[in-house]
Amino acid sequence: MRNSEPGALRFVLVASAFVLCGLAVYLIRDNNLRWAVAPLVVGVGAMVLSVSRRQLSTPANSSTNVSTCPSEPVQLSLRMPQIDDSPVEAQPKIRVRVTEFNLGAAGILLSGLLLGLSLREFGLEEVESRTLAWYSYGASMIILIVSLPTIEGRWTAVWQAIRHRDGLHFSLNALMPWLMLAGILTLGAGLRLYNLEDLPAGLWFDEADNLLQAREIVRDPGNLKVYVPSTNLPSMFLMPIAVLIKLGGLAITTGRLASVAFGLLGIVTAFLFVRFILGTWPGLIAAFLVTVMRWDINWSRIGMHGITAPLFAALTAYLTLRALRSERISDYGFAGVSLGLSMWFYTSLRMFPLVVGFLLLHHLIFQRPVIRDFIGRVTVMTLVALVVAAPVVQFAIDESEQFFARADTTSVFTLAPRDQVADRLQDSLVQHALMFHAKGDPNPRHNIPGEPMLDFLSGILMLLGLGIALWRWRDIALISLPFWVFFMILPGVLTVPWEAPQSLRAISVIPAVAAMCALVITVIWSAGRSAPWVSIRRATTPFVLALLGTIAYLNVDTYFGEQADNPEVFASFSTDETLMSRHMTEQQRRGYSIWVSRQFLFGLTSTLLANHPRFEIIKAPETIPLDSALVWR
Repeated sequence: MRNSEPGALRFVLVASAFVLCGLAVYLIRDNNLRWAVAPLVVGVGAMVLSVSRRQLSTPANSSTNVSTCPSEPVQLSLRMPQIDDSPVEAQPKIRVRVTEFNLGAAGILLSGLLLGLSLREFGLEEVESRTLAWYSYGASMIILIVSLPTIEGRWTAVWQAIRHRDGLHFSLNALMPWLMLAGILTLGAGLRLYNLEDLPAGLWFDEADNLLQAREIVRDPGNLKVYVPSTNLPSMFLMPIAVLIKLGGLAITTGRLASVAFGLLGIVTAFLFVRFILGTWPGLIAAFLVTVMRWDINWSRIGMHGITAPLFAALTAYLTLRALRSERISDYGFAGVSLGLSMWFYTSLRMFPLVVGFLLLHHLIFQRPVIRDFIGRVTVMTLVALVVAAPVVQFAIDESEQFFARADTTSVFTLAPRDQVADRLQDSLVQHALMFHAKGDPNPRHNIPGEPMLDFLSGILMLLGLGIALWRWRDIALISLPFWVFFMILPGVLTVPWEAPQSLRAISVIPAVAAMCALVITVIWSAGRSAPWVSIRRATTPFVLALLGTIAYLNVDTYFGEQADNPEVFASFSTDETLMSRHMTEQQRRGYSIWVSRQFLFGLTSTLLANHPRFEIIKAPETIPLDSALVWR
């Protein structure tokens, strides 16, 4: 009986925490913040107490330990075998490694030369074609990525591992997580591709501008610049859109298909990140939560840069933690590649180095590595990041006024009087903190105006996960999650005050939120399975599945139901111009004259989708009724 008491107590604590936190979220959503404090504090305290003396284990009884030794290797279901560094024949192996190191060093040198050529070409003010610059930069990056593991002899080590084991062999059990991830991605693709042409109902101006710029790339690839002034962002996101236009022509779905691809890749990187810090099953849970999250679905179906942020945030965090664990120079280099590449995409990712810096600082304080070696590895990471982002950095230096123009015009420091900045920042920070559970983004293109960004159940899980992460402050992976959320809502906090909360600029928090939710679901499963009552143990798995299914239903039903039918959402995507352009195209095909109101004279959406239609402007009352002599056939 005594042996069952800890399991019973833990189950009661977890169940109580879930119920009390659910009450708190209900009160928060009902704008009763004061009444929500007590159940929230008690609920989070009960959850923390339930895990305070217990390792956080995964549902598959994984040996992953995220509580006491975060830098230890994580035991995963599918991983390349560890490579034995003991030489079979000492002299040949040394010779191979020296040769491989020399090849790697030569590759890095060649990469640097190509990058220098690229920067020289990009820096020219008057140039007939930038083709040489782009090819040089692309070749430089490929050579750099291949050379990083080469300098440590990792290619040779992989080849020896394959040769000694007569090839690579994977069991069905080892492949199962990846098959399940493939199923999750299939679900994600379906949710993001379904009725993509008509939902959102219109082609918003920014989407249309991306299509227009991508079409110009197709027409004149050599004229592609590093930075596109009309989008106020680097041009990398436009490249896959240009490829899609080249392959299938221009359509309303062209840019959205690129966003779907980035959204699906974001699901994969969320899986990799959470699998690394918690285990395989939590990783799959986090991937599922990102897949069905309305916030992520919304931006995966709009052809804009924002959806790239969760992808690179999760990838950079995963590679950084992996580098801290392995202490390999090449892993630090790969983390730098991801960080540098993120600078080519959405603006809010420029804040993510704060998250990386927090990870490095935490590791330095609590793991106490050899300072000289640690500084050297971090220097490699920093240099590689600067190399990958070099064309963007060069443009930011040469054309700083243009590069930072958008940031300056939307900054709270520019828009608010100096004596009001502190108050505006405090108000915006509170609004962004409450957007998950109380009042979300008011912009109908981003959200159902005012609707919380998370569903009711995900809101409960996030708050409980936040409590666990803060309690486990010595765990580098867990404590990084609340700081990740804090740092990555700052792009919204520091910008236009009257747009707060701004979910697009804060979109990088999605992987961290999913990780905290997956953590709590793992704790719930573990508590249920360790309960002394047979009925509870049997009901645990169905309960977790029902919980995930309910979260999926709430998000999917809200997006394709309430959000799709909301009149503000419907009208906010340049919907009138989109519908007009379709009508113009049809009527032109039938040979009719087109007369439109003045508002459509310079409409980018209608001009783009209707392929520069010929029309006349209605000038009331002079041209009403229409004079038949003015109508062409």
